[in-house]
Amino acid sequence: MKSLFSSAILMLSLSGFAQTSPNTVASSPAPPTASSPTAANPDLAKIKAVLIAGNVTLQDSSGEHPLTLGAIFAQGANLTVGAGPAQAAVAFSNGAFVLASANTSLSITNFEQAPYPAAISGSFLHLASPDPSESLIQLALPTGTLLMDIKHMNLDEGSYLRINTPLGIFVFSPAFFRISVSAPTGPNHDTSVIIDCLKGGVTCFPYGEIRIGAGFVLNEGQEYVLTGNASSGGIGRAVTSVRALTPAEITQITNEFLQAKTAALAN
Repeated sequence: MKSLFSSAILMLSLSGFAQTSPNTVASSPAPPTASSPTAANPDLAKIKAVLIAGNVTLQDSSGEHPLTLGAIFAQGANLTVGAGPAQAAVAFSNGAFVLASANTSLSITNFEQAPYPAAISGSFLHLASPDPSESLIQLALPTGTLLMDIKHMNLDEGSYLRINTPLGIFVFSPAFFRISVSAPTGPNHDTSVIIDCLKGGVTCFPYGEIRIGAGFVLNEGQEYVLTGNASSGGIGRAVTSVRALTPAEITQITNEFLQAKTAALAN
């Protein structure tokens, strides 16, 4: 099982930052046959809408349309969360849970999950159980805020999640975190990326692949701020800082997330 995505980890450090196509990762498993593990798991590598408030749209192979509660989709989809009190939560079939706040644009560029026997999984969206197989998720977040719980991804099997932003790449193993990307402003497209790491760790590669060798790990309880020029990848005017989150901030963020997750699980 460890061989399925081993090349994907290597390609993370070699591929260009702008290459967010599914073609930049390891090849997908062979199409399922009637007797294969994948055929026994029809919801393998799928995403489900579990909480919707306000104006939320989904663009997928069928076009652009309002996202509906319970809708199931796959990689290649784009989510847009409108203004005001709008928000949306989606659950991945590997146990990852994502809450997108108002004014968020999110692209699910790639989601792969290795086959596994149906007998070892309780059901699709096993949010309370570890992912029984390897998986990888690649997202593009040009603007907006995500609260994410990916503690159930199978780190021992090489699973990971990667988020591309205008100022760099961030790679998450099992973690609980918030990431915010401000909308570009002014003639230089000034923007910022802020990561609050509540649990686990985050590997940061600021400025995209140009500085891929300068990656570092943001530890639990820390906040990382990166500001710069989106049009040039932050080169020449990027400013970074790291500070410790206060207990009150951790509590506030955690409560916000738990309220949304509790509501989602009730649907």
